[in-house]
Amino acid sequence: MSVQAACCADFYAENWVQDLLGDSLHPGGIDLSRRLWRSLHMPPGAKVLDVACGTGTTAVMIAKESRARVVAIDFGGKNLARASTRAREARVATQIEFVEASATDMPLASSLFDAAICECAVSTFDDKPAAAVEIARVLRAGGKVAISDMVLTAPLPSDLAPILGPWTCVGDARPLSGYLEIFAAAGLGAISAENESETLHEMLRHIKRKLVVGGLMAGASGAPVSLTEMRDLLRRSRELVDAGTVQYWRVVFEKSP
Repeated sequence: MSVQAACCADFYAENWVQDLLGDSLHPGGIDLSRRLWRSLHMPPGAKVLDVACGTGTTAVMIAKESRARVVAIDFGGKNLARASTRAREARVATQIEFVEASATDMPLASSLFDAAICECAVSTFDDKPAAAVEIARVLRAGGKVAISDMVLTAPLPSDLAPILGPWTCVGDARPLSGYLEIFAAAGLGAISAENESETLHEMLRHIKRKLVVGGLMAGASGAPVSLTEMRDLLRRSRELVDAGTVQYWRVVFEKSP
């Protein structure tokens, strides 16, 4: 995996980032994760791959609610350590195998999984086509993959891209059509797509409340921007979401038989 992707994984493993964003580390939190999972319509006991699993919130939810057997991969060792602890505390550790690996080179057998899930991560992959091919490889024929991710309908403003892009990993997000083309080329055809952009508004409101109530960013170790800069970044981000430039979508793909 590239330095860019590794830095993004390290960023989301920072304590202050997890305090700010919450356990799920993506728009919509566990509610959107549950909608994403249920959109796959998997039977109890299915074999599921969680790509870029973060701190394991979704993997644990899937294991608890569906008795699925889950393999969860992430490039961040800190995230995996937290995920393993979460699984043990939820008493589903025997159902989940955590693997430190890149989405473009997974040490997993082909045609192994009934389904895969990938939340707010395809946009961060340096080689998106390779990741899509690798996900398709480990899915059985007729298997499904559900993603949720940032979508850009236009380039970020030139003065904002150097700040917002690298910091939030949205800089390399694609139009919806771009994701569809990448997965189609890997043999994964889209069967549903839902606009979940309201979750971006919810996330921005959540961050603003944290800043107003606790001034969380002030003096936070490792934070790349000051509290004042964060407030301005939130304002600019809200404008981009309001304009529809930055969106969030949920898409389900199916592997060709």
